[in-house]
Amino acid sequence: AFTLVLSALIVCLMHGINLMLITYAPGRFAASGKVSTVSGITNSATYVGSALSSYGIALIAEKAGWSNTILSWIFIALGGAVVCILCVRRWARFIRKK
Repeated sequence: AFTLVLSALIVCLMHGINLMLITYAPGRFAASGKVSTVSGITNSATYVGSALSSYGIALIAEKAGWSNTILSWIFIALGGAVVCILCVRRWARFIRKK
């Protein structure tokens, strides 16, 4: 039961950050008139990532087992965190320019 609750929490957090990225971030580009472009790019990246991960996770689980699949999730999450950390200063400068 505890694993189920944690899995549900993780899914909620993933959905929340995705929703914030595809709705909040494009609005920051209103001054340059690029809201639709940024919105389209973020939405398409969401769908491409979803499709690739569906097949990729299935392939990893099939070939390497669930332990390695979960390990790959950890590395992907850490990679995403590193990318976000590296972008913080640049995003902060972008927001201050407005």
